[in-house]
Amino acid sequence: MHKLIIFINIVISGTLLAGTADLALELEFNEFNGVVYEPQGDFIARITNLGPDVAADNIPFPLPLTTFTSAIDDNGNFTPEIQFSADTQNNNQECYFTLAIGSPPPGSIGPKYVYGIDIPSLAVNETIECHGIFSRHFQSGTRDVTWQTYNSFDHDPNTDNNSQVITFGIPPKAVSVNNVFALVLLLLLVFYFGYHSKSNDDIKNIS
Repeated sequence: MHKLIIFINIVISGTLLAGTADLALELEFNEFNGVVYEPQGDFIARITNLGPDVAADNIPFPLPLTTFTSAIDDNGNFTPEIQFSADTQNNNQECYFTLAIGSPPPGSIGPKYVYGIDIPSLAVNETIECHGIFSRHFQSGTRDVTWQTYNSFDHDPNTDNNSQVITFGIPPKAVSVNNVFALVLLLLLVFYFGYHSKSNDDIKNIS
């Protein structure tokens, strides 16, 4: 009970002393026309505090700021349709990747998955880069994943830069076409038979 009272006091104090911190999220994926076609690859999540105050200042938690995904469906084999995790070059002391698995809602197949990245307090104009990897586990269509940064300890004056949608898709199938040599040969044959036909017509007209 004593610990619960201390925790409540910390939360209330943090709320009363909340500042104003504009967090901005930028995700860097290898996209083509706005779609990520690679079955797996790496990405960078950049979170910046545009101020005017320190984000999550004097909060007694090491990683108080969170960036998380929208719910991701299961592919039917107890695997997320898209998976995320930390890259080998990621600084796990600054960017801690998390995964939450929820029970499937009625009528759904398999659980829901939500990925997150927890980061420490951010000074004004400070940016933290989190390096991650992803893999795709669906066979058709596209899937949208919305990433959103969240700060429960401060007021964010601009929420328009808090989220970003990343679209994952299957690359279109290549349509086979004739090679250049076949097209040139076909063109020569058309000219040959056209000229040959015209010569025969001229001979008939002379006769």
